[in-house]
Amino acid sequence: MAGARYNASAPVSSAFIRLTNTGGQQLATATTNAQGNFSINGPEGTNYSIKATKSGFWDGSRSGLRINVGGSE
Repeated sequence: MAGARYNASAPVSSAFIRLTNTGGQQLATATTNAQGNFSINGPEGTNYSIKATKSGFWDGSRSGLRINVGGSE
């Protein structure tokens, strides 16, 4: 999983990214770089939620994500 943008041309740097599993257990965190990119490697085989937060911006989240080796969402 990678990337956090306000819109197609405006990356959001220093956003906090949190990956949780369907049971609500936090599995991994990351912070976006100046280009709005981040990378999270997590365990496979279950559904996840990801949430991006940064002061001054609305939180962004997606749920029902699945991590597969070599795949992308």
